Amino acid sequence: MFMEAQEMSHVVVRKPPLSAKAILHQKYGEKACYKVEEVVEPVENDCPGLAIPQRGQVLYQCQLELPGCSVTSDKFTKKKDAEQSAAKMALEKLGIQCVSKDLTPEEALDELIMRISSLFTDKFLSAIHPMVSHFRAAIEREGDSFGMVPVSIIAACDVKVNNLCKVINPKAESEPLVAVSLVLKAARLSDSVRIDDQGLSIGKIGPYSSDSRQSLIDHPMCTNDILVEALYIPSSIEKAIETFNLKVSPGLYYMDEISQRLGVKDSSYILVSRTIGKASSETRFYFSFPRFPLSSPDSSPVSHLEEDINFRASHLSGQNICGGAVLATVGYTWKSRDLFYEDVSICTYYRPIRTVYRRAAL
Repeated sequence: MFMEAQEMSHVVVRKPPLSAKAILHQKYGEKACYKVEEVVEPVENDCPGLAIPQRGQVLYQCQLELPGCSVTSDKFTKKKDAEQSAAKMALEKLGIQCVSKDLTPEEALDELIMRISSLFTDKFLSAIHPMVSHFRAAIEREGDSFGMVPVSIIAACDVKVNNLCKVINPKAESEPLVAVSLVLKAARLSDSVRIDDQGLSIGKIGPYSSDSRQSLIDHPMCTNDILVEALYIPSSIEKAIETFNLKVSPGLYYMDEISQRLGVKDSSYILVSRTIGKASSETRFYFSFPRFPLSSPDSSPVSHLEEDINFRASHLSGQNICGGAVLATVGYTWKSRDLFYEDVSICTYYRPIRTVYRRAAL
């Protein structure tokens, strides 16, 4: 449905970046001991009377022993992925910085594939991370949407994913659709996640553990009804900006409420901008996906969408935003698993614009 963002910028790399295993080898040498074991996933026997034994999927788990540190990786389909995962866990536990600013686009794509895969694991669900609350909303859904996270949320709200997208293709900085297409590309290359039929959401292949699901359900997204003041900015500059109340209720995903205001089916049909103002503010623009496919993988989304550019929203965000857009301060932060929200008024909208013009005058 969407453009495969295959453009790779030519980056001159002075020094190849070191992998997590290489960094540990420099520091510990032969003292770093990797032990990879096969783990056979259990198989539910749908035919109790069947005498033929059934073998489950074979995965690999790595235990890494270092002086004063021991870690065990998640399960992976490849041994090398399990080893790299264990090495990265050890670096985090030891507080050793893994520098990746000199990644080539090809290496960044490999990192992006691993990052997407690592998000959809039981371990990540127990982590302290703003994205976890979006996964909580996903597992509370029913039917085909169960466990499916909008790809636009992953592209915009996970900082590591977003930074890797910008390394692969710098256009992801100003084009949310480019970042989305890169995340979809990485998901297709991962063997542990799946993409829905519409190509708008990503989910885990296989179920999460019951303990992981229960830990999320036990912490609701909000405990009572919330009314958050937000703005709707029409695409046409001739139409006035509208103020409306965004209602968020227990058990309801705030992105679904925004989708109703934009007139789309559900949250998976929404694109999300980067934050406006302070990174911790969670003030973002929300707008719908284009209603037509991006046919050529070598063309820029701008060439297809120029006629529908929302100039007011694009000017404020520094990104290309198309169609009517909702400006709201709502989302999840590192500070708490609870929903963060603030009212956005007309004054809030014009304040950063006045700041931009003041700086330009100076």
